[in-house]
Amino acid sequence: MRPLIPAIATLVIFATACGANGSTPTPSSPEGFLLLRAQQAFGAVSAGNWEEVYQFVSRRSQERCAAEDFTVGGINYVRVVRGLDGLSEDAPLTLRPTIKVVTGNAGLVAINFLSNGQRLDFLEDEQFRWVLIDGVWWMEHDAWKDGCTGWKLFEEPRELVPVKQD
Repeated sequence: MRPLIPAIATLVIFATACGANGSTPTPSSPEGFLLLRAQQAFGAVSAGNWEEVYQFVSRRSQERCAAEDFTVGGINYVRVVRGLDGLSEDAPLTLRPTIKVVTGNAGLVAINFLSNGQRLDFLEDEQFRWVLIDGVWWMEHDAWKDGCTGWKLFEEPRELVPVKQD
């Protein structure tokens, strides 16, 4: 019986290691959680799946901006980005997020634009504000109370102000 214990332990370790391959690492910091959410949201933008992108918008923003209006703004935004770089309307566009700063329950995510693996350098990285509400990061423009805001090129860089939770 004793010779089986090391063999069984080895199999358990091997199976655990194999099961971990390809799995998404669990973020261990607010920045890590935010980056994961931003990658999911902006991956949906890259795929043109605006219904999925809308699911990353805070509930209070959704109350003031319908999915259809949000989608129109996003589609126009992507159209302008492609046009500024002389890309065709169906050219692939990838949005790669990076965390600029996280302060308490607010964070700024910068977006690099790529097409066919090449970075588009026609403008500075766009910044999107995210807020932490009930332990989940949500995309939320700082002027969310004004209705459908965001998805506008060339906005002034934002200052990060902690968010009051309503």
